[in-house]
Amino acid sequence: EDFILREKITHFDHERIPERIVHARGSAAHGYFQPYKSLKAITKADFLSDPNKITPVFVRFSTVQGGAGSADTVRDIRGFATKFYP
Repeated sequence: EDFILREKITHFDHERIPERIVHARGSAAHGYFQPYKSLKAITKADFLSDPNKITPVFVRFSTVQGGAGSADTVRDIRGFATKFYP
């Protein structure tokens, strides 16, 4: 076996990326989105033009915590991301 390759892969898989650590906590949900009326006049997105179309969606909520040494009085920032699967 190639122990050096295995060690490199293990290190890569377990590496902590500082930019991503602040977004590590969060909650998510899968669901469905259906517009209550056609939005054809303001968008080209097909899934928003038909009120009868049901589109799968993934939503993620996250909190951003300050870095090391940041003040405790700083406001708690929250994130929100939505991905549609038309």
